[in-house]
Amino acid sequence: SARYAKGLTLLTGMRGTGLLTGDTFHVTLAQGSIGRLQVTNGEGTVSDLHIPGPPGEIKAHVVGKMSDLLALIDMKPLQYAARFHVNPAATQGDVVLDLDFHLPMLDRLDMSEVRLAAQAKVAGLVFPIDPKRQLEAGQASFTIDGKSLTAAGSASVAGVPVTFKWVEDFAPVARTTRIDIAGALDDASRARLGLSDPTWLTGPLRISGQLVGHRFAFNGATLRADLTGATLRLSNITIDKAAGVPASVTATLAFDGKGSTTVSNISLAGTSMAVSGTMTLDDKGDIVAASLPVVRAGANNDFALSVTPIPGGGSAYRVQGRSLDASRLFARSKPAAGAPTVTADEDGRAHNPFSLDAKLGQVILRDGSNLHDVDLSLAFAADQRLTAFSLDASGPAKGRVTGRFTATGGVRNVTLDAEDGSLLIRGLTGFASLRGGSAGVRVSFPADAAASGIDYRGTVTLKNVTVMNQPFLARLFAAGSLEGPLQLLQGSGIPITKFEAPFTARGRTITIVGGRASGPAVGFSFEGTVDRRHDRLDIKGSLVPLYGINSMLSDIPVLGNLLTSKPGEGIIGLTYAVRGDIDEPDISVNPLSLMTPGILRRIFEFGAPKPATQIAPPPVAPVQPVQAQQPAPTPTPN
Repeated sequence: SARYAKGLTLLTGMRGTGLLTGDTFHVTLAQGSIGRLQVTNGEGTVSDLHIPGPPGEIKAHVVGKMSDLLALIDMKPLQYAARFHVNPAATQGDVVLDLDFHLPMLDRLDMSEVRLAAQAKVAGLVFPIDPKRQLEAGQASFTIDGKSLTAAGSASVAGVPVTFKWVEDFAPVARTTRIDIAGALDDASRARLGLSDPTWLTGPLRISGQLVGHRFAFNGATLRADLTGATLRLSNITIDKAAGVPASVTATLAFDGKGSTTVSNISLAGTSMAVSGTMTLDDKGDIVAASLPVVRAGANNDFALSVTPIPGGGSAYRVQGRSLDASRLFARSKPAAGAPTVTADEDGRAHNPFSLDAKLGQVILRDGSNLHDVDLSLAFAADQRLTAFSLDASGPAKGRVTGRFTATGGVRNVTLDAEDGSLLIRGLTGFASLRGGSAGVRVSFPADAAASGIDYRGTVTLKNVTVMNQPFLARLFAAGSLEGPLQLLQGSGIPITKFEAPFTARGRTITIVGGRASGPAVGFSFEGTVDRRHDRLDIKGSLVPLYGINSMLSDIPVLGNLLTSKPGEGIIGLTYAVRGDIDEPDISVNPLSLMTPGILRRIFEFGAPKPATQIAPPPVAPVQPVQAQQPAPTPTPN
């Protein structure tokens, strides 16, 4: 028809024969061209010529390029490529196609009256999946009829081998596209695909799934993955799966078209591991909502987790259950050599509001120092300001652990008290050199941090603790040739009646002013800075042997002040400095200071710590930490 000749590419360069016999016209085509597509072995038959719109059948063998074939069927009135949101010019491949058309011979033809059957094979297929990914180096077979298109084959996506099956329904229904895909991924192939998140899942895994949508615009998927060969390790809570341990996961995904993804019907199952529920991710892959009624991993994780959005931004977390393993949560990991350090700007970067409510029968800490019957609540505003804190728990032994938050006149105050002080410190930090005693922490946040020059100030207090086998103190005693305290440290331990460390903080630098510890056998003072950004110390002070006797003269008016120099020191003392890496600092002592009484010892003190301005905390009425249940040793007079 001349009308359609204006839209479709004409068949040219034809060579063949035509035969009219009575009521039938038959054409045999030896060769011809449709654009750059080569046509051979063509046949055309029109029967029942005596009726209006007689039936016709056209067959042909076509050879050419995938881009030319798609460009042909993308022309009006067909527009198949446009229906699939495929740009013909973005495709590649060599096509061998067998066509079979059945259609009425009419001047005005509706496409619903055309019946098409096609069989095609493509080698070297390149086909776009989305703006960032495409099938490459593929081998595929295509089958097309009047109702649907089916394609199946193998290819690679960003160099990752996959097998696929694509079914496209031509009917005007909501879900027309289904693509089944399967393959194996490792860390390198995930990176090439832009799927490096989540970082807590590494190693090889086999995946399969189905993408669904309308005309190649995907709005949903199902996912299945065999995780047996992979390693799963969550950094903050102890949920681990080693390579070789059987595990699998299935889920259903829904895409909203704006970047958000809802993951439902989650089922992670493996040896000693089970997770089920639903979650919603934003366009960056972060969790904005979740309902996971079952989270079980190993012997120490058995809880339910929910995440709900906070109006205006941020998330509220709720954890309830039998047990949570948080032994990694407070572990300090040093950055790898050459890794970038945290900058001052990153210290103060804003975060979305965050809140946590937890009710757990047990929280696993480090070295078996666990909390029981934990009721915890805390909240942070968008600018990282703590706005709520409450803690009630028992343990690690039989004592109570309590924490509270108050706000008065714009000043926010936090208290934390532990009757089992040494055990709690061990559980949170791994510091295992303390025995017995109680611990208390007092922290206040000024109403105007910029005007005050600090982020917060506070005091850490320990009472009636015993120091055992502490490597740092052993090095300090050895450097000062203090054999008595060294033998105590390596034997029954050194009792400390009271340890008090007042501090201020700005960014990631903590400044200690007027810190001291005292006990019958030894006392010491300390001040300086702790640089948490670079894990470095710069501390100086005086070490006082036989503190109980040595410090008795401090109570004598005038003379006591001259002989003992300052609070926390005695008549005889040894000045020291600790500087360098927080794990292996350099220790320096001045032996001459041991022979210099009182205020004259200042001559032999080491230079002031270098970084951070020392800001002495204002006088605060002392708040006594909760006493340990065990009887306290008789204090030595100060």
